[in-house]
Amino acid sequence: MATWLARVHFPDCQVRYARYSTVVEEVYDELFEHCRAKNETDALGDLCHRGEVSGEPAPVDRGKPLSEPGNIVPVRIEVEPDGMTWPALYCPRQKRIVGPHSKFFARHPAAKLQPGCAEQSAASRSCVGGDAASRKGAS
Repeated sequence: MATWLARVHFPDCQVRYARYSTVVEEVYDELFEHCRAKNETDALGDLCHRGEVSGEPAPVDRGKPLSEPGNIVPVRIEVEPDGMTWPALYCPRQKRIVGPHSKFFARHPAAKLQPGCAEQSAASRSCVGGDAASRKGAS
């Protein structure tokens, strides 16, 4: 199975967890409150060979509209196995990561957009990430 642990770092130093697929190199949008570290045992006594999410995901409501732009939260995604990171956005109303779900799209957001939307994307990139790199040591 090619699913690894992803950590989602919030501006208030809170960390939640998600699954990361190394097959498609994308993070799933559902978040978990807990994880198990490599070499911990699960509830059945089985040894975890790599970090993994634990428990049930927090409820997601894709039927609700996205939060207002001022309420969208910039987060930093960090994934195993290689520690790759990128900035992303969390929607508090839907309670999920709304993108980008991969480092590729964080670097090349226009690749996912229709022609003519690249200008909008360039303007929105400036507010993503902020000083996320400086928060890495704090979380």
